[in-house]
Amino acid sequence: MPQPPMPPQTQHQQAQPPRHSTQSAQSASQANHTLSGLGVSKYLEKMASHLLADDTNALFSYLARFHFAGLPRVDVVQDNAGPELVTDLILINYMLQSGFAESVVLHLKFHPTFVSDSTRDDFQKTREWFLKHKEESVRATGRQLEQELKTKRLKIQTDIFWVSPRLFWDMPESVVDD
Repeated sequence: MPQPPMPPQTQHQQAQPPRHSTQSAQSASQANHTLSGLGVSKYLEKMASHLLADDTNALFSYLARFHFAGLPRVDVVQDNAGPELVTDLILINYMLQSGFAESVVLHLKFHPTFVSDSTRDDFQKTREWFLKHKEESVRATGRQLEQELKTKRLKIQTDIFWVSPRLFWDMPESVVDD
């Protein structure tokens, strides 16, 4: 049976890690400090007690490898609403505020195929949740995200592709170019 064609490499796959691993460790440490500086660390600490596994340090070490590449755009394919959307928006805010990414495109589902799928409506409700939260630091994150939307450094994209049986290398140009 012939193998399906492989997708073209994305920009982040082509990015080279820094030459010295100490730079990655230092950047991971700076990322954790920056995340604390964004003021949502208390909220995340509360959520951490509900995690089965916490890969935060591994994530920041991984992201730090690409920080030096100066990524002009990061695409986030969102799956579930609720706490997953909240933490992904915190990560998106971190990437924009820290300079890791010049812009982020958040891809949402066109419609919910499964009950938890994130849609534009879920995103709007989550934005409101950030802005009305009792903790000032969470509201501040909401205001930062609002500003990123206004300046178009954060873009929201929905497409029927995300609820289709198609594979990433079959992605329509309209999704790739958006």
